[in-house]
Amino acid sequence: MKVATRLLAPHISGRHIVELGCGSGLLAEQLIKLDVASYQGYDISDVAVARARQRLAGSQRGGLTRFDVAAVSDLPPQGEALIVSLGLIEWLTPTELDHLFNLSQLGSFLHAFSEQRHSLSQLIHRIYVRFSYGRKSGGYVPRYHQLSEIDAIAKRYGFNRLSIYRHPQLRFGTFVSNFSFESTPALRQSRL
Repeated sequence: MKVATRLLAPHISGRHIVELGCGSGLLAEQLIKLDVASYQGYDISDVAVARARQRLAGSQRGGLTRFDVAAVSDLPPQGEALIVSLGLIEWLTPTELDHLFNLSQLGSFLHAFSEQRHSLSQLIHRIYVRFSYGRKSGGYVPRYHQLSEIDAIAKRYGFNRLSIYRHPQLRFGTFVSNFSFESTPALRQSRL
């Protein structure tokens, strides 16, 4: 969340922010402090949305903040909003993943996902997830994607050049966006 906030900070002043997979509102709490015009969070868990509403109930900017229960596939295009998701891509079906990029055709996005890599840390993560989530969800576990897959989907919706941010501390986490990270000090990026 700290990296996401740093990457987003130069791009969100006065913007409408839509977070998909907002959970209990931890990122929302950080983003609304950065002079956003408004914030809309969506999650499929009514429990998480209730916690998010509680968390931000006393906020000075609470009137500009909404949390609703909705699946990605049920959302209409979000206009010029900046769409954010952290760790959501791994849980989406191919159809939902396609719709994710359709939602932001007129706006911008920042998505963090677990990039498919051959590493010990990812092997440990796969084992952990299989036993932690797989048992609870009837064997369903998140999908790891190659950057080329994400790039191909983004290109179908006119995003021909992605900014990529990786950092060794993120292990196999990768950020992709259609805006440049160059204005973010002390962050290394590449372009795809």
